[in-house]
Amino acid sequence: MSMKDIFLAEFNQESWDSFVMCFADCFLQVDPKLVESAKPKGIPADICQVLLCEMGEYALEWV
Repeated sequence: MSMKDIFLAEFNQESWDSFVMCFADCFLQVDPKLVESAKPKGIPADICQVLLCEMGEYALEWV
């Protein structure tokens, strides 16, 4: 079984959505310039929300 198969078998969209919502208040405080800088990277919005809250500007270097 591949890693992708394992991930897809275990992934739960509702759980992910709840996790992302935990970062909603934090994301409101992220510098809008940083959010704009992330857009060209092609990071999906939900993942971007979590990464920018947790990693700040370093998220853009890490990705």
